[in-house]
Amino acid sequence: MFGVALLLRDHFGDTHGVAGMLNAYGLPAPPTDTIRKWFSRGSVSSEWLPVLVGCVELDSGQPISLAKYLTLGGDNK
Repeated sequence: MFGVALLLRDHFGDTHGVAGMLNAYGLPAPPTDTIRKWFSRGSVSSEWLPVLVGCVELDSGQPISLAKYLTLGGDNK
């Protein structure tokens, strides 16, 4: 399984962090309620995940490792 909630917390902090980073790169953010649900459900639609990862990479200036977000047996933190 993939720990989406952990990725979001690590790189965006909260819903405002997601919206702020998307807007900083000229991308429209989904409604705040949608982003809040990403955090609470630990799930992001497949069309948004690469966008979010791409923004983090643009922000840091380098690729990020996704390996720490993979968990065996579905035990997401």
